[in-house]
Amino acid sequence: MNTKRVNTKKMKAWTGIAMVLAVFSALCLAAAAEDNTPVAWIKKGIELSSNESYEEATQAFDRALEQDPQNLNAWLFKSMALTSLGTKIALENKNLGIKDREASGMTAFDKAIEAHERAVEIAPENATVWTYKANNLAKIGSFTDNLSILNESLQAFDKALELNPEDADAWHGKGIALVYISQTREDTSRYEEALRYIDRALEIDPQTAGALENKAGILSELGRQNESDKFYSEALELYNTSIETEKSTEDLVEAWLSKGFILQAQGKYEDAVKALGNATDADPMNGLAWKVKGVLLWRELKEYDDAVNAFDKALQINPKDPLTWMNKGDALKALGRQAEADEAYAKARELGYQG
Repeated sequence: MNTKRVNTKKMKAWTGIAMVLAVFSALCLAAAAEDNTPVAWIKKGIELSSNESYEEATQAFDRALEQDPQNLNAWLFKSMALTSLGTKIALENKNLGIKDREASGMTAFDKAIEAHERAVEIAPENATVWTYKANNLAKIGSFTDNLSILNESLQAFDKALELNPEDADAWHGKGIALVYISQTREDTSRYEEALRYIDRALEIDPQTAGALENKAGILSELGRQNESDKFYSEALELYNTSIETEKSTEDLVEAWLSKGFILQAQGKYEDAVKALGNATDADPMNGLAWKVKGVLLWRELKEYDDAVNAFDKALQINPKDPLTWMNKGDALKALGRQAEADEAYAKARELGYQG
């Protein structure tokens, strides 16, 4: 199972957060008056996306677009939801040996690209729209190892920077896209160039914890561990500040998750589990936190009972995740509960696991 270790293959999402929150706040106020409006449906879609219900979120955005086909926010959020849906499908099926486009996430990815093209048609001179597009393309390209899509992502970041040279998100994203290209080619020669772009982002906005975190991950892969630890520590300080000051549950959960992933990357597994536990305390329906917590409890800390409980929580949220069923089976096996382990393994295979 992918435990979302903080490394340069699955880098932290770098763009769109500020815009999402700003739009979300406005929508919450505007949607209070009426339920069947584009604004209300977009608000509903954002809420569904935050709960990883991406198919339902897409349907909500479609309801908004039925009433207002030129609604920029609806197209942007629809594209993001479809990208997340494709990523979720790709991760769940990664080790299942399933090759078709649906199982690999490509069907959702194709629809995401189409949705974003509509957004670009509506606002071709909007730098943020181009940054969103580049972000989605980079994410899609990284999960499909598609160099053509990754190069298209670089071009979109360049367009965003042409429109707004001070866009820290675009500089950051361009750096990460270069890392994805390097890894797809199995060639780290452009990592230093990627670091320069991320440094440019940090010059513009030194308080970007995600950029610090990703810079640390790249430095770690380059073997520059002392420098990596320094930037991880700086990122942790920013996440700690967020934890102390955030009023939004979503932001608080994101800060705890990010802190947990950094601690995991540093091998501080007990502290990572505590951070992930704080994330699930804030949002008991956060399946990712439960899954990663379960893996760390099972694989690293050998606390098998607690691992089984964490996997059960994850499966209550997403009972069709075959890898979580397999991990639960492994934890049960370690406890000597072979009959239950066999049931979990059987459920995983029923859902398509072939590893």
